[in-house]
Amino acid sequence: MCYDLESTYRTHLKKARLKGDVEKVEEIIRKLRILNPDFPYHHVSGFAHPKLMIYTNHAPDEPTPSTWGLVPHWVKAESPREFWKKANTLNAVGETLFEKASYRDSAKSKRCILCIDAFYEPHQYNNKSYPFIIYKKDQTPINLGCLWSEWLDKSTGELFSSFTIVTTQANGLLSKIHNDKKRMPVILDDSQVDQWLHGDLKDLIKPWEENDLTAHTVAPLRGKNALGNVPEVVEHFHYPELALDKEID
Repeated sequence: MCYDLESTYRTHLKKARLKGDVEKVEEIIRKLRILNPDFPYHHVSGFAHPKLMIYTNHAPDEPTPSTWGLVPHWVKAESPREFWKKANTLNAVGETLFEKASYRDSAKSKRCILCIDAFYEPHQYNNKSYPFIIYKKDQTPINLGCLWSEWLDKSTGELFSSFTIVTTQANGLLSKIHNDKKRMPVILDDSQVDQWLHGDLKDLIKPWEENDLTAHTVAPLRGKNALGNVPEVVEHFHYPELALDKEID
């Protein structure tokens, strides 16, 4: 699964910078500072339900603020947090998108992309969990295939935008790292983004090429020894008892 991310200005500004749109870059930076006092996110947990910028099929060139943890339009809860107490919608299993009530409407008509720097996954060894950070070898931004939704808050009349990250079976690298669930997020090449937003999803829901990715262990992400949202959280942290990190290197 994918519950922890690194997301910085570099990835959020990817599209605007590619187009050389200086004004758009400045506008996005302003929005991010207003939305997220803790931004950039060197580590952020989905369980904190952060707001991030997504690119939707309705506005593929305009980043839209959206909260991580999809709230379907038909939910009758009084608030998103009330819904999240009953349902974990941070991730959506790609193989069953069109079967699950929470996701099938969005799978048909509300797709989006989230650009990130890296994601974190836990490795289980001797009944302990060791966090790894996974990123592209060339350190370019990662496009994640996601779904979004809008839920009407009847108390305010406002539309609440939210999203979920679609997952698929793990590739060889992620199978070793995420050896409990053996899942990974759907990663898309730039050339596949338009198809994800407007075309057939099914042939895109597959493991990403493992030779394009690398990983290393990081300090604990949770608990009393967690570093928190600081740049140092992405740095290599050595666990002497763990052989897998050395194997990946």
